Amino acid sequence: VFMMFKRVIRWMMGDSEKTFTEMPGVSIIIPAHNEERSIIRSIESALETNYPKKEVIIIDDGSKDRTYQRALPYARKGLIKLAQRSVSGSKAGAVNYGLFFAKNDIIIVVDADTLIERNSLRKLVKPYIDPSVIAVSGNVRILSGDNERENLLVKLQSYEYFLSLGMGRRFNAITGTIMIIPGAFGSFRREIVKSVGGYDTDTITEDFDITLKMLKTKGRIVFAGDALSWTFAPDMWSAWRRQRIRWTRGQIETLHKHRNVFSNQRLGLSMITAFSDMFFMVFASLVIKTVWMVLLPFFYTEVLGYVLVLLSLLYILSDVLALLVVSALSSSMEFL
Repeated sequence: VFMMFKRVIRWMMGDSEKTFTEMPGVSIIIPAHNEERSIIRSIESALETNYPKKEVIIIDDGSKDRTYQRALPYARKGLIKLAQRSVSGSKAGAVNYGLFFAKNDIIIVVDADTLIERNSLRKLVKPYIDPSVIAVSGNVRILSGDNERENLLVKLQSYEYFLSLGMGRRFNAITGTIMIIPGAFGSFRREIVKSVGGYDTDTITEDFDITLKMLKTKGRIVFAGDALSWTFAPDMWSAWRRQRIRWTRGQIETLHKHRNVFSNQRLGLSMITAFSDMFFMVFASLVIKTVWMVLLPFFYTEVLGYVLVLLSLLYILSDVLALLVVSALSSSMEFL
């Protein structure tokens, strides 16, 4: 409702947004570890974007395969900057290393298995016309499976990304509670990240961690819904399970690390509420759902079938409504 109302208001007021007299320069940092299969298409995707002032920086993070050798011809032609770390540390360390080579004020971090749409950089940079904006989240969607397979698991993840970013991230943008800039495709002002000490290497969800660090500066983080990028998802259940366990573990580490947000009055009530909500969803909700599913058959034995059907119908109805809203907003709203 909030998102549709905002769309109507913007339509009634007309498009009076400011534009740059000159587009700011951007530095695209692509950390890569053992990405010989995807590094070439990632480089070409970045180079083919129709943004006038850009540089592409590839950081080979101690790869054991031919990632560096595949990127080297582009460096020799002067198309990219290529640097190599002899020992792999972490994505956070690789991005920090890339910052040393960046010359522009806007930093864009892209995963080595992510492809950027041709017009996405302009849409990602557009919100920076507002000096209060310190970071912009891009929109990430699923292209195919890791092995370029299209199975049920990949389709489910594609649907999940479409809804969670298309609706959840837009709602967060309206309420000013964006807590995660996706590591696959996100941007920030270089001086802001340097002011908070860069990326930390003590968590495995560096995108969540750096977003919370930047939020503590009281800057504004927005979502560029039409700045699309396409990534690859696990196409095997074992790989998907490992990914989700790593994400959950990283979120727990980061939430614990930044538990002082409850005493940080600079963040404001909305952000503290969002942090509390995420804390509940990661910890309490998981336990409650598990216990409820275990106990359900014992307390509702006679009507269990009806309960499951009702819950399924409600779930499908809510998802259909969400899908309709996201579909209506995706093609028209550029950023919030």
